[in-house]
Amino acid sequence: MWIDDLCQSLKWLDANEIFLNGPQKTFYIKDGIYHELKSYFTCKKKMTEVIQIFSFEQNIRLDPLHPFAGGTFKNNAYRWQAVIEPACFDGPFFCLRRHRFDNLKTNDFEISEDLLGNLKKDLIKGDHLIICGPCGSGKTSFLCALLKELCKHMRVAIIEDYEELPVFFPLWCKMKTKVEGIEHGKEISFKILINE
Repeated sequence: MWIDDLCQSLKWLDANEIFLNGPQKTFYIKDGIYHELKSYFTCKKKMTEVIQIFSFEQNIRLDPLHPFAGGTFKNNAYRWQAVIEPACFDGPFFCLRRHRFDNLKTNDFEISEDLLGNLKKDLIKGDHLIICGPCGSGKTSFLCALLKELCKHMRVAIIEDYEELPVFFPLWCKMKTKVEGIEHGKEISFKILINE
């Protein structure tokens, strides 16, 4: 199966991410450098079908009305994200990343000690934090490392559209939004989860 091939490629290449950007562009990133790979698909239609089937097998809706999907795969060993038409015009996009959350610490990131110290103080005070950056820049990984370091003994509610962050400690809980129609249920939005 194509997804198993991608997982094996990540291990074999010792890479963290593989991207399929349309049927003709497949590449991986290693040490910050992009390397091209042989394409897995020959046409947009087949690639879209295969990604939709994979998403459905993960109990996640992916169709033209909900063209974004993502989650974890193989017991949280991998994270995946997919985008299809009408949101992607050049063909479907699929990204597979290896999880490294178990081993990450805040000092694994290129951030000054002063800034890291200020972030920690602000979070402990209860201030809000926005982490932004391009796809694959380490936003989720940094947030996970920060939470693990600062919130071991605190209540943490993780609310996600796509399941990515693992629950490491007993006081942490995870909630996930859901679009209408999945498992014959009604929509569960961020607003509903926050209000609960």
